[in-house]
Amino acid sequence: MPEEQVYTSENIRALRWRLGLNQAQLADRIDTTSRTVSSWETGERGIRLGHMRALADFFGVSISDLRHRDLSAGFDSRKDGVSPAAYTAPLYAEISAAVPMEEAMLEDRIPVPGGVLDDHPRGFFLRISDASMSRVMAAGSYAFVDPDADVRNGDVAAVAIGDDAAIIRRYHRLSDRVVLRPDSTDRVFEDVAYPVDTPHTVFGRVVRVDSPLVDRL
Repeated sequence: MPEEQVYTSENIRALRWRLGLNQAQLADRIDTTSRTVSSWETGERGIRLGHMRALADFFGVSISDLRHRDLSAGFDSRKDGVSPAAYTAPLYAEISAAVPMEEAMLEDRIPVPGGVLDDHPRGFFLRISDASMSRVMAAGSYAFVDPDADVRNGDVAAVAIGDDAAIIRRYHRLSDRVVLRPDSTDRVFEDVAYPVDTPHTVFGRVVRVDSPLVDRL
């Protein structure tokens, strides 16, 4: 049986460019160095399984496709008609029920794989500012929130009580109360609980976490 063609180097280079990232920026996303990314793209160095998983998660593809499917077909960074800016989502400084989303303070736009935007076209990012969810996302990382995704008990969601700014917690709606539960190794963070009839807004479910590391919920 002939050996299966490997396209990893070409795929990393093409997918990185389509997200508008240089090698150093991609390296930051998956916790490695720009020199290592360069060596992957030239084929000078193999990729360890942990980094292969991080790359596949970040680009929104399977490891098998990243290795053996030509995802760079027709790609030419000088001619490719896809603008890198096309694959970004807004990063908001904060959101609350008191301010319409279209008026929320836009802090930046963050690169996101096109396939992720296909699945979550209205998704947006919020920055994780503390260690209250450290078991699933690090302080300083970006939580990608889908406002159209169903939120079930135990899901990580962006929720605001009254007109307060939204926070990221595990959401539990019980018969008599709503509980916003941290998922942290630090016991200083406690449950936030309030009567079920208290006005609150669920802005959406966290479906992805980016930078500095990519984690699965």
